[in-house]
Amino acid sequence: MHLNIDAMYEALKNEYILIIKLHPAIRNKLLYKEIYANFLYDYSLYPNINDLFLITDILITDYSSIPFEFCLLNKPMIFFTYDLKTYAKKRGIMEGVMSAAPGPVVYNSTEVIEAIQNYSFDVKKMKEFNEYWNQYSNGSSSKNLVNYLFSQNEVEF
Repeated sequence: MHLNIDAMYEALKNEYILIIKLHPAIRNKLLYKEIYANFLYDYSLYPNINDLFLITDILITDYSSIPFEFCLLNKPMIFFTYDLKTYAKKRGIMEGVMSAAPGPVVYNSTEVIEAIQNYSFDVKKMKEFNEYWNQYSNGSSSKNLVNYLFSQNEVEF
């Protein structure tokens, strides 16, 4: 894992706890659970990420789709992009996506810690991101889809 848990523990242990939900590819490689029993909580096997959103004060994420859901809660996010150039080269990344990120884009653990400690998040940018990506999320998506489908005279396949 590229996040320096040792440094995070030293800097944040008195004010924060760290809940992690790791990607399955690295889930079994974490050895910190026993060392930081009162700071680090591994919820990698927890089935419903939405439950974890509710107890999360600040989301630290990378390139996943989680920010699109999490932004509905109007809570701050930090984008930890330690491997941005490699990721963009291997997997591709939408142009301009990092400049549209509704939170600090950071490249190392020190910057993650500073972003948490400074707690300066652009509320306007968070709101704009949420409105753009969730403009149709009004709690009636299924109903709206059914109404749309039944309102069509012909359905094309």
